[in-house]
Amino acid sequence: MLYRTVKKQQTHPERCRSWFVRNSSLPLLVCLIWTSLLVQSVYGEQSKVSEYDLKAVYLYNFLHFVHWPEENNIQDNLEPKVIAVIGNSQFGDSLKKLQAKLQKTGKNNIIINYLGPYRKGMNLSRCHLLFISASEKKNFAEIIAALKNSPVLTVSDVDGFLTAGGMITLVTRKNKIRWKVNRTKVDLAGLRLSAKLLDIALMVVEIPEHAVSD
Repeated sequence: MLYRTVKKQQTHPERCRSWFVRNSSLPLLVCLIWTSLLVQSVYGEQSKVSEYDLKAVYLYNFLHFVHWPEENNIQDNLEPKVIAVIGNSQFGDSLKKLQAKLQKTGKNNIIINYLGPYRKGMNLSRCHLLFISASEKKNFAEIIAALKNSPVLTVSDVDGFLTAGGMITLVTRKNKIRWKVNRTKVDLAGLRLSAKLLDIALMVVEIPEHAVSD
C-alpha cells in the first residue's frame, strides 16, 4: 500500500444539519451535502443546477475552510480570493455565474482566472485555489512540481489526482459530490484545513512524497 488512510467513516446527515443550524453565520457551509440550501443560497429559485454549477460552489466553499500561512506570501495580499483553472475548463459559465451572484448578494467576491493549457514556465502560484482540469491529467505531476509546495490549494475531479500529488479530488457518490484529501501535500504547502472539512471528507489519506506517481 502506497499511502496511509487517516480516516474513512460514515458521516451522519442529521449531525451535519444540526451543526449547520448552530453555525448558520458561516458562509456557504460545505456541510450541506445532504440539503439543497447551499444551492438555493447561491442560485435562488433555479430548479435545475448542473454538475459544474455545484462544483463551482464547492470550490468557493473550500476557500472558507482553508487557512493560508501568515508569512509574507502572495496569498495573504490577494483580496478577493482567486480561483484559477488550468486546462480545458468544463465549468462553462458556472464560475462566472457564481461570481455574479456573489457580487449581487454582497457576499465575499472571487476572481476567476482561466489559464489555458499547461505550459512550462507558467506562474501557477498567483491564486488561492488551482483547479486542474481533466485535459491536464498527463501533466498532473509536472504541474504539482511546478508549484514547489506553494500555499495553493490544488483541486481536481479526475481519478489519480491524489496519487499524483494533488490535495483534494472531487468524486461523485450516489449522485452527490464528495471529496477526498491528501493531507501530506496540504501540510507540505503550509496550509491548514478546517477540521469540519476533514470530518465530512469521504477519505483523508497521507501519501508520502516518494510514493507520488509520475
